[in-house]
Amino acid sequence: MKFPIFSNTTIALTLLTVPIAVVAMYTSQISGTEQIAVHPNKKELLKIINDFLIAIRADKLEDAYNLYTSTQFRQGTSLADLKSLAAAIMPLSSNKLFQYHSFYVDGNIAIFQGDLIATNESVIPVEYDLVQENGQWKIMGLQLYQIQKSNPQSP
Repeated sequence: MKFPIFSNTTIALTLLTVPIAVVAMYTSQISGTEQIAVHPNKKELLKIINDFLIAIRADKLEDAYNLYTSTQFRQGTSLADLKSLAAAIMPLSSNKLFQYHSFYVDGNIAIFQGDLIATNESVIPVEYDLVQENGQWKIMGLQLYQIQKSNPQSP
């Protein structure tokens, strides 16, 4: 169940074909039966995303990959995949700002949806999914979207 904390009107988006980690639900258990949801510090999570983007912008893709992504992300996305993605998506490699529009927690996954803004002011909608791994928050999923353009047919 998702609990939106803040949400704007959504627009039709199409997922770009890029390798991404599969999102999975994680829960903590107490006494083996009782499940609790994690309530993360939003500032801490935004710092992880920001540090990941700073490393990519500085062409330190190995640092971005090894320091800020989860084991599950790395199992589904290789360093070479991340390098290819950064080279292909201008707002990722030349990022200036991540501006989020919504934040919510789904089980033990913290999800930010917003826009990645490049230094040339191009914008691409993005979603970051973060999970706690060994006591530290890591990026588990990165989904880049492209606004779907309608193609009107001629009469």
